[in-house]
Amino acid sequence: AISTCTTLGNLTLTDIGYDNGNAAVTSSNTFESHHTVEQVETTSPSTSNSPSTSSPSTSPSNTSNTLECTIPFLLNSGLSSSVDQVRSFSLKIILSICKSSSSTLKPFIIPLISKLLESLSELEPSIFNYASFHLNDLDQLRIQLTKQSPSLSAIESLIDQIDSNNDLLDNLIHLIKKTIGLPSKVGCARFIVLLFSKRQDLFSQSDCDKLLYAISDTLNDKNSLLTSLYAESASFVFINASSKVQSTFINHLKKLYFEQSSFLFPYTLTEIHNRNSDCLKHHYSSILPISFFGSFDDDNDHWKTFNNHIPQSNQIQRLLQGLIITEYVKEFVDFIEIIHSNDWKIKKQAGLTLAAFINKSEWKFIEPFSARLFGLLKEALQGKTWDGKEAILMAFTSLSVQMVLNGFPSDEAFQIHLREAGKKNLKYKNYSLLQLANFVDQIGIDKFEETFELFREVLENVVIRDEQDDKPILVSMMANTVKGIVLILPSNAERQVDVVFGLIENVLKTPHVWLIHSAAIESLKKLFVRFSRFVPPREFLIVILDLINYSKYSSLKQAALELLGLIEQHFDHQNVVRRLVDISSTENDQIVKEMIKSFINK
Repeated sequence: AISTCTTLGNLTLTDIGYDNGNAAVTSSNTFESHHTVEQVETTSPSTSNSPSTSSPSTSPSNTSNTLECTIPFLLNSGLSSSVDQVRSFSLKIILSICKSSSSTLKPFIIPLISKLLESLSELEPSIFNYASFHLNDLDQLRIQLTKQSPSLSAIESLIDQIDSNNDLLDNLIHLIKKTIGLPSKVGCARFIVLLFSKRQDLFSQSDCDKLLYAISDTLNDKNSLLTSLYAESASFVFINASSKVQSTFINHLKKLYFEQSSFLFPYTLTEIHNRNSDCLKHHYSSILPISFFGSFDDDNDHWKTFNNHIPQSNQIQRLLQGLIITEYVKEFVDFIEIIHSNDWKIKKQAGLTLAAFINKSEWKFIEPFSARLFGLLKEALQGKTWDGKEAILMAFTSLSVQMVLNGFPSDEAFQIHLREAGKKNLKYKNYSLLQLANFVDQIGIDKFEETFELFREVLENVVIRDEQDDKPILVSMMANTVKGIVLILPSNAERQVDVVFGLIENVLKTPHVWLIHSAAIESLKKLFVRFSRFVPPREFLIVILDLINYSKYSSLKQAALELLGLIEQHFDHQNVVRRLVDISSTENDQIVKEMIKSFINK
């Protein structure tokens, strides 16, 4: 074997070099890069005693015998040597043999591929293994170098010569499960892609089932770069696997998403869709609910990529637009049981998903599941507040409004809203007060006496200072409270209008940020539209005119002018016009000037 190797390469160990992590040979004058196995076959040792005038090595049987001796030696002793130069020497010879494309290689293709994939990690410079403990950024470089490895190039050249799947599948599955080292794992993933791109015909459906099971186990790896490569390879195998195994694979991706916040579900589905979108149609009942759920995951950009990749005519895209969501109500309701998760992020995402689902669906499709959904949300709302609980409350409001409008009693839903609005957590109260007001307003019940104190307490007692850490939350809560207090007014309110108007007027008189004053003006516009006979006090005109004159914000001035148009009938028109003329003379905003001019001319 040693003699044969010497003949093949005619190299000395000092000829061997190593470049960029890949085996390389520094050629001496005794070795030319164009040497191939065919050339070796026609070269006889000088000591040959053969009487024949032609070289016996040209015989196919002789070549086969030579390879039978050489290849096992190179694979088992050469590549496994503890000496770097010996490994490099052996690899060089093997690469030359592989690239010869000789038909005599066929019996050795499977062991050659297996050993070359294993050796990718063994032949990687040790500096990478050391650095990987310190710099994960090097993984990308290691992967790139592996893809450019001569070994992978040699493996690719062998693929076309594979006649059958005998031993290949078992060897490949063994490598996927047992190989260690990033380069070898990358090589396995890349080999699957190359193999199925060129020789998909070698694998039956049952073969693909076995291979897909093996690949699914690799997706638990913590290295996201590696798992993305295996996800790509899985997309090639998935297309040809049985429907049952495809379903199992999808469920495994779901599990990874919920347990590890893995990006692999949308990423892998995108890869599969790019290969063959038709094979996903059989799994829409499983895919669509989680895809809709994933569209509310702000931390996972791969969902956006997946949803953006899907053509507009595709079911998933139609689902996100609410066009066919009712076709999968049962599947969605079964899926949304995940709202009971102990993971607060998932609970929040489930709440947002359920709220959108209810708003996009017709009542006739929701009604059979309404009691079940009500129970789910009721249970999820129990207990203390947590970050994201407001999403559950939004879904509960959407569902309970539809239920009451379709004949269900309102008492239980109202009491739950009232309880949640009484929570002390400021961030949660910011949402819960407005949700209570929306519920009362949309179902048209008079609950002013039960709810008013919650709103009054905020408007009268909350003080906002610039130095407060929670100022943004307080500002938002004040704005939402101003919006909500108008919504709880019953349609026949007379006495209550005075009280509510007074509270909102005080908000306008108090120096507040733009958001609060804007909310106050919008609420007063609603109040005067609903209660057109209500006459504001004369002093209120001064408040509005001062806002138009002195506010720094053009949008506030415009909103105040619109409000003035609703109430100016209650005041002396000439007096209002004179004030507006004075204001216009110093106004710099052109839109505001035009609005004042239009108001005066009217």
